[in-house]
Amino acid sequence: MSFIVYDMLIGNPSLIIVREKTKNYEWMNKVRVVYKDGKISNKTGYYNGGGKVIFKNGGLFSSEESESVADVYNDDIYDFKGYLILDETYKYLKKNKSFNCLKDQNLFDLMKKFYQKNKKNMFSEMGDQYIYIDAIDKNKIWQLENPNKNIKNKERIEKIINNFYLFSCKTNDKIITKYFEYKEKLSNKFWKISYKDGYCKITYGKIGSNGITIEKKEPLLKILKLISSKEEKGYKLKK
Repeated sequence: MSFIVYDMLIGNPSLIIVREKTKNYEWMNKVRVVYKDGKISNKTGYYNGGGKVIFKNGGLFSSEESESVADVYNDDIYDFKGYLILDETYKYLKKNKSFNCLKDQNLFDLMKKFYQKNKKNMFSEMGDQYIYIDAIDKNKIWQLENPNKNIKNKERIEKIINNFYLFSCKTNDKIITKYFEYKEKLSNKFWKISYKDGYCKITYGKIGSNGITIEKKEPLLKILKLISSKEEKGYKLKK
């Protein structure tokens, strides 16, 4: 197998030449590009090993000066048009309840900063160009296996993504004010939250009453998850 460029978040290689009959590693061949403006490519493609991503159904993304798109193991090289992430990484990002946290931020910049602080996420056996599956420690090879089939790798990726959101949301001093109501035959409740600079104020109770107020310090990631949980329970946002 030949590995050349790595996913900036989870540290897996994004070019795999599979000689074995197993399809356990082919999930890493499907990639997306995160551009400098923070946007993610709508199409998926594959990295050709020469600084280009060939998109599915046509299209080409090329890095500057024929350099690799994201040779992140070289700490001195950061001037790229885009970074690669595996399509599976994108799915984990998108299905996380904190995905909206990225809406007003530049994902390219966040990935760069996160990598600089979390290099331990990178696959520990990576080299300048080649890694041979036969030579990899059996205690480490599970990191390359399809997370949809390997629960341990799935948990590893989910943990990295959660840490990425903790890092990303922490750098965003967001102001949130939301008011929800929940009305059913036996329920007539409201729930209001105000959040700024790490502090939140929550008021809840029966509609028409003053309700009960709680104030505490919480990270933005936890606040976003709390809001999502209310929406999932049927609370309706009121403007």
